[in-house]
Amino acid sequence: MDNQSTVCEDFVVGDWVIATENTSYKNLIGVVIAIDRLGTTEHNEENDTDDIHIDFFVYDYPEEYAQEIEQRFCELYNEDVEFYDLSLDDVIMAPDMLICITNLMRENISYLSILQNYYGVLTKT
Repeated sequence: MDNQSTVCEDFVVGDWVIATENTSYKNLIGVVIAIDRLGTTEHNEENDTDDIHIDFFVYDYPEEYAQEIEQRFCELYNEDVEFYDLSLDDVIMAPDMLICITNLMRENISYLSILQNYYGVLTKT
């Protein structure tokens, strides 16, 4: 992997992440909102790694991809669910289920800011 997206153990609150392929949340993008370190009172005793809390709703998914996510969870739960009814705002995950993409997101956000500020791209009329 390149230095912009890596599986790491040292997440911090505010990191942008993408869920790995080996989870029900595969390819969802989110932000670390809290970390319960192994051995702390807040930590879930059933987990043998740090509990990384992710908000997957912070990313603005295109409608088509949101529908794919919705379908995935409909199949997982074996019932109809709407995308915004899914509990994706505080998902607890292990570090090895996440890939840190913070640097990549910063570069994209910076690039979009430049386009918007200097070229008027993405501005609402």
